[in-house]
Amino acid sequence: MSDLLIIGGVVIVPPVERTGELGKFIAKTRIDLGFTQAQLAEKMGVSNTMISMIEKRQKPISAELIDAFFNAVNLDAGERTNFIQLAVTNNVAIYAEKTIKKLVCRG
Repeated sequence: MSDLLIIGGVVIVPPVERTGELGKFIAKTRIDLGFTQAQLAEKMGVSNTMISMIEKRQKPISAELIDAFFNAVNLDAGERTNFIQLAVTNNVAIYAEKTIKKLVCRG
């Protein structure tokens, strides 16, 4: 049984699930809603490869994709704020890893 709650058509992710990486948040929400990566991708207007890469923290998420995710899964305002915070942390980590790899390769 899913831990996901839907109240008045709004997805409520239980507090225990609010922490963690963006990809885990997306995957958990997607699975709890019964969506495959391909189904979520279609709702967001992107490829399922893009969803996979974001879930695996291989690609940063853009503002446009954040909007598309919000439109696809109807999170409440608090969850949207949490999601944006996770997205920023995720994107900073990805860019930092890329920068470190470039610097190490030079050295």
